[in-house]
Amino acid sequence: MQLSDGDLVVASIELDKTSFWVASAYMAHDKYVPPDGFRTLAEEAAFKNKPLVASCDANAHNLMWGSTNTNARGESLLDFILGNKLSVLNLGSEPTFITKSREEVLDITLASE
Repeated sequence: MQLSDGDLVVASIELDKTSFWVASAYMAHDKYVPPDGFRTLAEEAAFKNKPLVASCDANAHNLMWGSTNTNARGESLLDFILGNKLSVLNLGSEPTFITKSREEVLDITLASE
């Protein structure tokens, strides 16, 4: 099964007798969150009992991962995270997106339980 696409890169890591998936995901601000490719990845990892660590440019605000507020995208993404037994690994509220006029936490790291 091909899990990578234009906005998602997935690799399988094997160390000794341990195997897990790592992913980098871009979640475009103007598309549904999480995108279908990431949904498929999380479902496939759970089905195959494969541990997953994913670094995501989520473009979503949620107080859960240190954003200054919560928006609809952040609510939708958090519902997905909780419903798929993923954990947010972000600590604190150090901005991951900085421009001249604003700072925000938009990038998150997720891991299966």
